[in-house]
Amino acid sequence: TQDGAGQGSPQLDVFGKFDVKEVFGELRIPIIEDSFVDLLALELGYRYSDYSTGNSTDTYKIIGEFAPVDWMRFRGGYNRAVRAPNILNLFAPNRIALFSGNDPCAGATPVYSQAQCVNLGVPTDRYGSVPVSPAGQYNQFIGGNPDVEPEKADTYTVGVVIEPDMVIPGLVMAVDYYNIQIENAISTIGAQTIINQCGQTGDATLCGFVNRNPGSLTLWTPGSSVTNTTRNIGGVDTSGVDISASYNRTIGAGRLNLSFNGSW
Repeated sequence: TQDGAGQGSPQLDVFGKFDVKEVFGELRIPIIEDSFVDLLALELGYRYSDYSTGNSTDTYKIIGEFAPVDWMRFRGGYNRAVRAPNILNLFAPNRIALFSGNDPCAGATPVYSQAQCVNLGVPTDRYGSVPVSPAGQYNQFIGGNPDVEPEKADTYTVGVVIEPDMVIPGLVMAVDYYNIQIENAISTIGAQTIINQCGQTGDATLCGFVNRNPGSLTLWTPGSSVTNTTRNIGGVDTSGVDISASYNRTIGAGRLNLSFNGSW
């Protein structure tokens, strides 16, 4: 129902469901323990998921742990992770809503060139005559997409944990490097991004999402919109270092606890 909060379109109910069947297992193998090295272990995991939407996924991991001595431990691993589309991604109602932005081909002196506006659906003889939205708001067609596929991520990590009790009792430090690469990320492109990139690049897919009113050529009157539904938009890459340290010791009848967590 419409809630009067300036949302620009009715907030519609969402209905949808799917079933998922899974099988999974994990295995930890202590290759060497309490011998000429303190520990050498391997951890494996696998999960298969089958969704009634027609998608299936495989996730798996392999993690190694090596402690040459009891106060130092190295760890590293590879994980394949997935995120299947949720109820909103799949079944959110498709509808026209408003977004705040601008049409770079509107007004008597458009921001974009005549060639760029041709990409955006403005004929050469109408260049400079498209009305500007008086409210700075434009139509977008939003909602879920039942054809969205799961996103997948490859995660690589390597790190070390140090507990130098013989030098500083109570101190624990850990440093981990991570690299995460996501493919088929589930999101929306963004209506303004679609407009900008269509005009600048002429990309046929993006320009196909721009639907101007056949008469006025506006993007804010009935019969116009920018299609901005949920889809697999591409990928995301990120990497960094996590650092954590803690220190605790007894002081008289009390205890001192210090901790630090940081990420770069």
